Amino acid sequence: KIDIRKIGLILQTTLPLAVIILAGSIMANIDIFMLGVWKTPKDIGLYAVAQRFYQFIIIIPSVISTATFPILSRLTESYENTRLTSALEKTLAFIMMLGMPISIGGIVLANQIVPFVFGVEYIDAVPLLQILMLMLLVSFPIMIMSNTIFSYNKQKNLATAYMFGIIVNVLVNILLIPPLGATGAAIATLISTTSMTFIIWRKMKTISNFKILPKLKTIFFVTIFMTLLTLTLKYLGINVILNIMVSALVYLMLLILFKESTLMEIRELIHV
Repeated sequence: KIDIRKIGLILQTTLPLAVIILAGSIMANIDIFMLGVWKTPKDIGLYAVAQRFYQFIIIIPSVISTATFPILSRLTESYENTRLTSALEKTLAFIMMLGMPISIGGIVLANQIVPFVFGVEYIDAVPLLQILMLMLLVSFPIMIMSNTIFSYNKQKNLATAYMFGIIVNVLVNILLIPPLGATGAAIATLISTTSMTFIIWRKMKTISNFKILPKLKTIFFVTIFMTLLTLTLKYLGINVILNIMVSALVYLMLLILFKESTLMEIRELIHV
């Protein structure tokens, strides 16, 4: 016997997810399509190079958000809002502790990373990669907040945010691709993703009054020091891979030296 009423409940729950998945696919490909309309295959190739590197880096927050989703869902189901807020703050702090040095380091070393990974013929993709590396600052936290909103069964709000992001992306692409080409497409993606993250952030604040900025003070200053070191090593002509390894090691050592609480808190989160 089939309960017809269940079908409506299933559709109500899953349709927003379908919209989110569709919106994500559109966001990932609309820039390439619109570049193909107005610009040459060269622009598409340059943008694809920067986009591939960005997509590789974005695996990091994707894995973390997937790993922490069961914890957030469990706390949501048990109505432990205080513990959920604490878990969300710790997770966001951890993900930004990874995202900030990767973003800034990627911007600084983009003109060495592109020829090293893709070849000197793609050197014109450097500014595109720098724009997408800057976008990591908003791309890293959006996945955690999206999963938290989903755990509260508020996925309709996510669908609205993603659809708004698509509209912004298309409009800015129309304005910027004709005069700027692939650079305009990268800027459009940065603007649309930032606007989408802002909407999701505001929605998340209505659900849980989390505070993340106080947890980022030490991480921010350590990132500045790491950036200065990275620039110095780059100026001295150090190999880009060695530069990344040394900078990452010094960054971690400074976090330990300053007793960054996020390192300990993430261990506690695992046992929630």
